[in-house]
Amino acid sequence: MPLGILFNNLIILAADGFIRYYPKRKSLRVPLWLLLLVYAVVFCIQVLFLYFEQSRFTGEYWDGQIYQTLAGLLVFLLPFFFVRMGFFQNLFLLSIVVVYNLIVLGIANFVELRFGGVLAQTHPYLISNIVKLPLIGISLPLLSRVLKKLFALWPEDKGLWQLFWLLPLLFAGLCLLSGGFFQDTSAITSLLFILSRLLVCAGCALTCYLMAQTFQKEAQASAVRENARAAQHLLELERDQYEHFRKSIEAEAQMRHNLRHQLAVLKKLQQDGDAEGLKDYIESLICALPPATSHNWCEHYSCNAIASHYLSLIEEQGIILDARFEVPKDIGAISDTDICIVLGNLLENALEACLRMEEGHRYIKLRSLIQGNFLSLMVENSSDGVYRYMENGLFYSRKASDGGEREGLGLASVNAVCQRYNGYLKTEAMENAFRTSALLDMGLRSEVNP
Repeated sequence: MPLGILFNNLIILAADGFIRYYPKRKSLRVPLWLLLLVYAVVFCIQVLFLYFEQSRFTGEYWDGQIYQTLAGLLVFLLPFFFVRMGFFQNLFLLSIVVVYNLIVLGIANFVELRFGGVLAQTHPYLISNIVKLPLIGISLPLLSRVLKKLFALWPEDKGLWQLFWLLPLLFAGLCLLSGGFFQDTSAITSLLFILSRLLVCAGCALTCYLMAQTFQKEAQASAVRENARAAQHLLELERDQYEHFRKSIEAEAQMRHNLRHQLAVLKKLQQDGDAEGLKDYIESLICALPPATSHNWCEHYSCNAIASHYLSLIEEQGIILDARFEVPKDIGAISDTDICIVLGNLLENALEACLRMEEGHRYIKLRSLIQGNFLSLMVENSSDGVYRYMENGLFYSRKASDGGEREGLGLASVNAVCQRYNGYLKTEAMENAFRTSALLDMGLRSEVNP
């Protein structure tokens, strides 16, 4: 059995698996041991395939490339089932794998066929395997860092995924057109062949760099837009508060004016000794007093404004409210705008979920907790139990007027704020309820872009 090509395929299988799974290792649908077991079975199948093909195998480059292509097709679909990731994100990583194989395999085969001489003829793939090991050892850590940065900054816009996955594949196509893949050894040993590989490597590196810069600017612009929206929302709430204060002041002035007349009546009844009339008049005054409408939910002014706005709407809609909400005046490094983004979006989503219910028990529960330097906010609400999960653990929004799938911008904004303050957002979808918990560090703000 040609062990050289078998070992070559083992190296490439491990490298390709690293590229396909490492950037999204936290999104695996199966345990790591099961994934390794599946790939071990796949490799055994490849060994058997090669064993039955050895009768016609000549050790030539053409036969080796056919076997590698068939072996690659065998594992093409596995990441689509094993990783919780979008279809076009998977295609992007697949395109990276194609380009990576063209570069590493191309350089290794070029070295073997151009400089191997007799050793390359008697022991095919020996020199190329030796060349591949340091190439992979150097390039994979660099590639993993690039992919990690790309996926951290990559927006969830499906339109961008549908476009950008084609870029590395276009470089691969240009490489095949210029340098070839299924060609004889004379083409592999030409300078055009190795030059095409190096140009593809440089082009992909430049493309990834420009993509990262584009995504970073888009993330910053998105953060600015969200902060501006939150600031505008907070301003509107403050205007409502000021209007409420103005009306309260006017009502107080009117009450003072009326109080003079009421005191005069009380004094006259007391002077006349009309105890029964005095009692009746005092009872009528008590009944005429308006109920208390203001409620201070917490000491933090901005949080209290947000809470007062949404919790009053919740009570007006007849939704059962259970709120134990205490946020201190000083919340450390967390800005007023960011805490309003978190609290406002959580309460707004909860209110909309309850209003969407056509039947059933409607309720909203609000809790806050301070533990050390961490501020925790939890909102639980009843729901109709209809959810659509996204690959990043969040949910598709149901606000789209066309009924299509859109990312839930509210939860995405809350998640970005939590990450900026070294915290996290946890979402729990239950049968007839939905719970979101946001954790933020009040003492330390991360410098990572949202």
